[in-house]
Amino acid sequence: MAELAVPGPEPDWERAPEYQGGKRNPALQASMWEYAAGAFRLVAGLSPSLEVLAARLRLDIERGWEDLGPVDVAMFRIQKIDFALSRLEGSPSPDVLVWVGRAVADTDAALDILLNALGIGKEALTFRGDFRRTPSLSVFADAYQVSAASKEVLDEEPLLDSGWSAKAPAHE
Repeated sequence: MAELAVPGPEPDWERAPEYQGGKRNPALQASMWEYAAGAFRLVAGLSPSLEVLAARLRLDIERGWEDLGPVDVAMFRIQKIDFALSRLEGSPSPDVLVWVGRAVADTDAALDILLNALGIGKEALTFRGDFRRTPSLSVFADAYQVSAASKEVLDEEPLLDSGWSAKAPAHE
């Protein structure tokens, strides 16, 4: 059977992961993390580096991207609980973000299980929160230097409505 020739990309098409408005390329590519992130919710931040945390559990770190840029992520399961640890490249905040599966009802217990597996205590937490009690994502918008327009959108996020405790990152 002869191989079918596939034409190359059209000259005016942008790269599939890029969207600059008025996209000409019919494909919009998302990273594995962008797809998987919808199954998780943010519950805490940790001070040790992602590399050190991943090494403790012998995890592979995957490189992906999200709206704010490249992100390194390790996704795994402990005691049937789905976790993800992520770190946004170039963020002025050194925190590793801790995510748990949305199906988890007791995020405090899940976080305790993770800390125990990592061999670290609660002193490693830089913040702790629950999606049902979060007043705003502005803490993260500030940490990741998100624009004022994006902050307004984050402040209106319907899933998040009160209760973060956070150590604010130092701004220069």
